[in-house]
Amino acid sequence: MTADDAIYLISDLADRRDIPVPANCNIAPPGPHQDSLFVVESGLIMQCNYDYNGDRQVCRVYRAGDVIGLEGLAEMPLMLSYETLVPSVVHRVPLRRITGQHRSNPALQQAVLHLLAHEVVDGYHWKINIGAGSATRRVCRFLLWTAQEDRCVLPPRDKLGSIIVMTTETASRIIATLRRKGILHKNPGYRDVVTIDRRGLLDQAGDFRDRGVA
Repeated sequence: MTADDAIYLISDLADRRDIPVPANCNIAPPGPHQDSLFVVESGLIMQCNYDYNGDRQVCRVYRAGDVIGLEGLAEMPLMLSYETLVPSVVHRVPLRRITGQHRSNPALQQAVLHLLAHEVVDGYHWKINIGAGSATRRVCRFLLWTAQEDRCVLPPRDKLGSIIVMTTETASRIIATLRRKGILHKNPGYRDVVTIDRRGLLDQAGDFRDRGVA
């Protein structure tokens, strides 16, 4: 089974498709109130954890083709929230539709296992990309993670700093340097989207980990 096959099977159980979600919005309530999975059709969505003081930690960022909320299939779901980084579109799949068919539908079982395996691998890659290396390398890896072909979303500097765990000033300085080197270019008509020199980003990123990247 391919990733596309797994996504198709899960999406076929959606009760609502093509739900537009503005930037900076929560997708679903965390923890025991979670009742759905979401297939990301487009956009970027942050998986976040909040401590008792209300401080946010970004666990990872999901992209188009990812499924968020798989932890809802566990008996004790984690207290995670999902927040849009940019305007996004999702399909909503009620958990009860998956659990109700899981035992009697071998193809669905295989799809869930496939997606869980991808979740493990992508989580590992995210941790390696963002959790190690210089500030410049981590910014470049984030941009490569979010890139589609020769474009990527450039979030506000404060959010970029929050995601990669660095100060706003450091994030701004790195982005300015990448622009001077010709690795990032403004994209007319799209304020938050930049055109990238992918080879230049890869050279700056060092050991970038991602599925499908040579």
